[in-house]
Amino acid sequence: MSRFIANKNVFVGFVPGDALLKNPTSAAIITAFTATGEGIDLTDIVSSVNASAQGNVLPTPSLKSLFETTMIGTSQATCQIEGYQDDDEDDNLLVTHMTRDAKGLLVIGRVGFSDPPKAGDIVELWPIQVASQTKSPLANNTVQTVSVTAAVLYEPKENFPLGS
Repeated sequence: MSRFIANKNVFVGFVPGDALLKNPTSAAIITAFTATGEGIDLTDIVSSVNASAQGNVLPTPSLKSLFETTMIGTSQATCQIEGYQDDDEDDNLLVTHMTRDAKGLLVIGRVGFSDPPKAGDIVELWPIQVASQTKSPLANNTVQTVSVTAAVLYEPKENFPLGS
């Protein structure tokens, strides 16, 4: 086993719409990223993705013990996507598809991806709604970027195996 960098090893895609938010299926995800599917491959224009969940731990002390126990409580998730703007409207995917209020399923493949997901892969599924889209300030000699902040609408599936 060896360490790796994300470059050329990951996949980031977006399936717009409400259809897959609550009950995504392997077949629908795989089909979305075929030539005729509605999935959008963002891998070429995304520079970073921070989709993360965090659980809360609640103290449950007892006067009967010197050891203070805890239990799990609720959890929450956040999603931030950073990427590049493009001067070609067809390639300006973050700006045109991830606008405020847009809903969809963010699909992340973290290890060993050179192509869109296929049967046998394990992906992360994040049902999101875009809260804001912030473009970088205009500046001389600077690549234009966009930052997308999204709400996570339902519990993410962080290890979703794609069946056949």
